[in-house]
Amino acid sequence: MSTSLGATIRSRRLQLGLTQEQLAERVSAGGEYVRQSEISRIESGAVSLPRRARLERIAQALEIPIGELLARSGWSDADQFFASPPPSNP
Repeated sequence: MSTSLGATIRSRRLQLGLTQEQLAERVSAGGEYVRQSEISRIESGAVSLPRRARLERIAQALEIPIGELLARSGWSDADQFFASPPPSNP
């Protein structure tokens, strides 16, 4: 049985001993400001898949490769999906 992305993020956050606020601060350090309420929405499943850039910063803040984060969440071929850069806008 796979776990949702939000549950996987919550589990890893707790493993690191972080509060939602602390995780939001870590994510914000990578660029765009993220509030604790946004972390809460992701963990609760209100946001099923954040934008790629935000997801990459969350994975970095959780000290886990993004492919592993997605794989733990039940996304198949996650490493291949994130191995290539996003398409550029013409």
